[in-house]
Amino acid sequence: MLVYPPVVNSRSTNNICGVPMGISYLGAYLRREGYEVKLLDAAVEGYFHEEVISPWLIRFGLPYEDIADRIVDYKPDVLGVSCIFSGQMPGVRRIAHDAKKNLGDDIFTITGGSHPTFMARQVLEEEALDFVVRGEGEQVLTNLLAAIRESRSLSDIRGIAFRNGEKIIVNPKENRIEDLDSLPWPARDLLPMEKYFKINIPMQSVSKRTPNTNITTSRGCPYRCTFCTSSRHWGRFATRSPEDVLDEIDYLIKTYGIKELKFEDDNLTFDTDRAKAIFQGIVDRGYDLAWNTPNGIAIRTLTEDMLKLMKRSGCFEVTLAVESGDPEVLRNVIKKPLDLAETELVARWCTKLGIETTGYFIIGFPGETREQIFRTFRYARRLKLDKAYFFIYNPLVGTPLREKCIRDKLIPEDHTNEDDNWFIGQIESDHWTSKELYRWQKAAFWGYNFSLFLRNPFRFVAKYWNVLTRNPTFVKQALRSLINDTLRVIKTLYPEKMEEEG
Repeated sequence: MLVYPPVVNSRSTNNICGVPMGISYLGAYLRREGYEVKLLDAAVEGYFHEEVISPWLIRFGLPYEDIADRIVDYKPDVLGVSCIFSGQMPGVRRIAHDAKKNLGDDIFTITGGSHPTFMARQVLEEEALDFVVRGEGEQVLTNLLAAIRESRSLSDIRGIAFRNGEKIIVNPKENRIEDLDSLPWPARDLLPMEKYFKINIPMQSVSKRTPNTNITTSRGCPYRCTFCTSSRHWGRFATRSPEDVLDEIDYLIKTYGIKELKFEDDNLTFDTDRAKAIFQGIVDRGYDLAWNTPNGIAIRTLTEDMLKLMKRSGCFEVTLAVESGDPEVLRNVIKKPLDLAETELVARWCTKLGIETTGYFIIGFPGETREQIFRTFRYARRLKLDKAYFFIYNPLVGTPLREKCIRDKLIPEDHTNEDDNWFIGQIESDHWTSKELYRWQKAAFWGYNFSLFLRNPFRFVAKYWNVLTRNPTFVKQALRSLINDTLRVIKTLYPEKMEEEG
């Protein structure tokens, strides 16, 4: 049984909900290898159940008691619990502990994902967890299950961590899967797809059409930005063939009636020939689709001709992951290969072609000055995007920038990252405080996104009308975010007054 646990989220943003690709790919692969597999996405199954776990954070998804009951009902021999985000780790421990308590020590418990990959030793300090699968999981998990079944030694299985008596053993990561086309498509049939369609709060919250679903056509990223885990988690950049991608799209249309796709690749268009073949294939096959790239896209690949083809194939929005509007921060701090002048040109091309634009920006990098932060705000305004997200830097596990934060004593060496999120700062600076970052981030986010209404009210209404009229969940979450953000900004400005008045 493979479980995607409840999600810890900031109270300042919407609770997004999409097919968990990790357990979906693993489930499909294990099923092909002859295993009986059950998937449980606790986030979608208990989407409307929320628990406040701190002044800043909520957890949404099935209550742990319900998850435990479902595990007991199925009685799996092996329980795998995904841990994509560090904030999910307390939930992973709880689920594994409950499984051992209810089913005994005969059940094997495994976790994998970005956090356990880089924090394997700390993760296995939880005695209810038996194994960690590190990095790309399909072959590693299959090898581990075979060794368990045959009572073989674990010492030569690459990509796992385990306990040997009192000692924790972390084996080297597995070699990559060379041919992604050899993988079966995600086992969406083992998930309640209708629930995702009904909730309809995908990554970035807004969709043009329903039903829609997320899809990935590659793994990893060829760049090695110092704040990002992608290239280090996957170990490389690998792609699926255009034919395999198009065949999966065909399956999604015929099986689920999909009308919109969310490409969640870290770098969909890096291989420009492959990307063009996918987009041209959508056109040639006559698919009537809308699609966007909510996880970002390689800006330097977006020529005007590429964007025209993307538009013809149904692209309605691209997300430009700019991160910083300061050249020195880009070059020397996060080492992101981005040309700011080129990005402005791409943004203008998108507007000209009628492709909506969203920007991702991060403030509060270690060593970043106040002026550099405000240079990012000014640059973002100059781009005149349709929407922008401003995040506060958090030192993600497995990244060089986190190691720098530890060396510079900005975070302790044993920092678990379990209460991190992209809306509350974890480090302080001589140039700013975390409270200042919070106020600046909120002012930038709400000011920027409401400015579209002032600049182009018709475009604003067209962008949000469908979701406002057909999705009360989105409206409720957006209003809650606005109210919570306003109250917290006031509290950071006037903490004594707020305490007096409760």
